[in-house]
Amino acid sequence: MPSEFNFFQHWYPLTPVEDLDSKCPTPVTVLGIRLVRAET
Repeated sequence: MPSEFNFFQHWYPLTPVEDLDSKCPTPVTVLGIRLVRAET
């Protein structure tokens, strides 16, 4: 019997590399979880 799919055990493309700034992290939230925090 296959186990239930777990979104947290897989990799996902989030944004094209052309949209990223090489000088600072890009804030992103996935599935309601903040993976990179924006500087304030």
